Amino acid sequence: LKSINGYQNLAKPFPYFAFEHESIKSSLMSTPLSYMGFGGYLNPFTNEAQVNRNLPKYNLPTTACHEMSHQIGYASESEANFIGYMASIYNDDAYFQYSGYSFALKYCMNNIARKDEKLAKTLAPFISKGVLANFKESEKFSEEYDSFVEDIFEFVYDKFLKANNQKDGLKTYSKFVGLLVNYYSDKEL
Repeated sequence: LKSINGYQNLAKPFPYFAFEHESIKSSLMSTPLSYMGFGGYLNPFTNEAQVNRNLPKYNLPTTACHEMSHQIGYASESEANFIGYMASIYNDDAYFQYSGYSFALKYCMNNIARKDEKLAKTLAPFISKGVLANFKESEKFSEEYDSFVEDIFEFVYDKFLKANNQKDGLKTYSKFVGLLVNYYSDKEL
């Protein structure tokens, strides 16, 4: 897999993100994962990263890198999102980079929309039509697998995260934006 390349490059400036033994695969449970609303998971028995192969293709690289961050010991979902993003953009492969940047953009736009829907709508025209088409692809995917099962798993997983010291539950995922903003606060974009 190409995902290891991003971690190798990321480990040069940040040695604590070194990834030694790649163990990631497409999940045999991808359809149930889709109905549950999961992009992947870390198998607790084998420490193997499992990725939902049904996801829109542009989501796969960053999802794989997210799950790999759990393998190296980062349990927090916001940290895993950030590390997955970083491993994606540090990858030599342009497709991985695109996946990472579009992932970050989507989270940023969602956070802006939650605070100020009007502002989000004024920013949307600045996003390329291809990126917007990918975002629509993700929406279509979510709609296709939308069911009561996802609601149940979201409720249970939210409680699980809270019980495991991620006090914001599912909202922890979007806290990645704070890490992103902080990381770029002293960097030229």
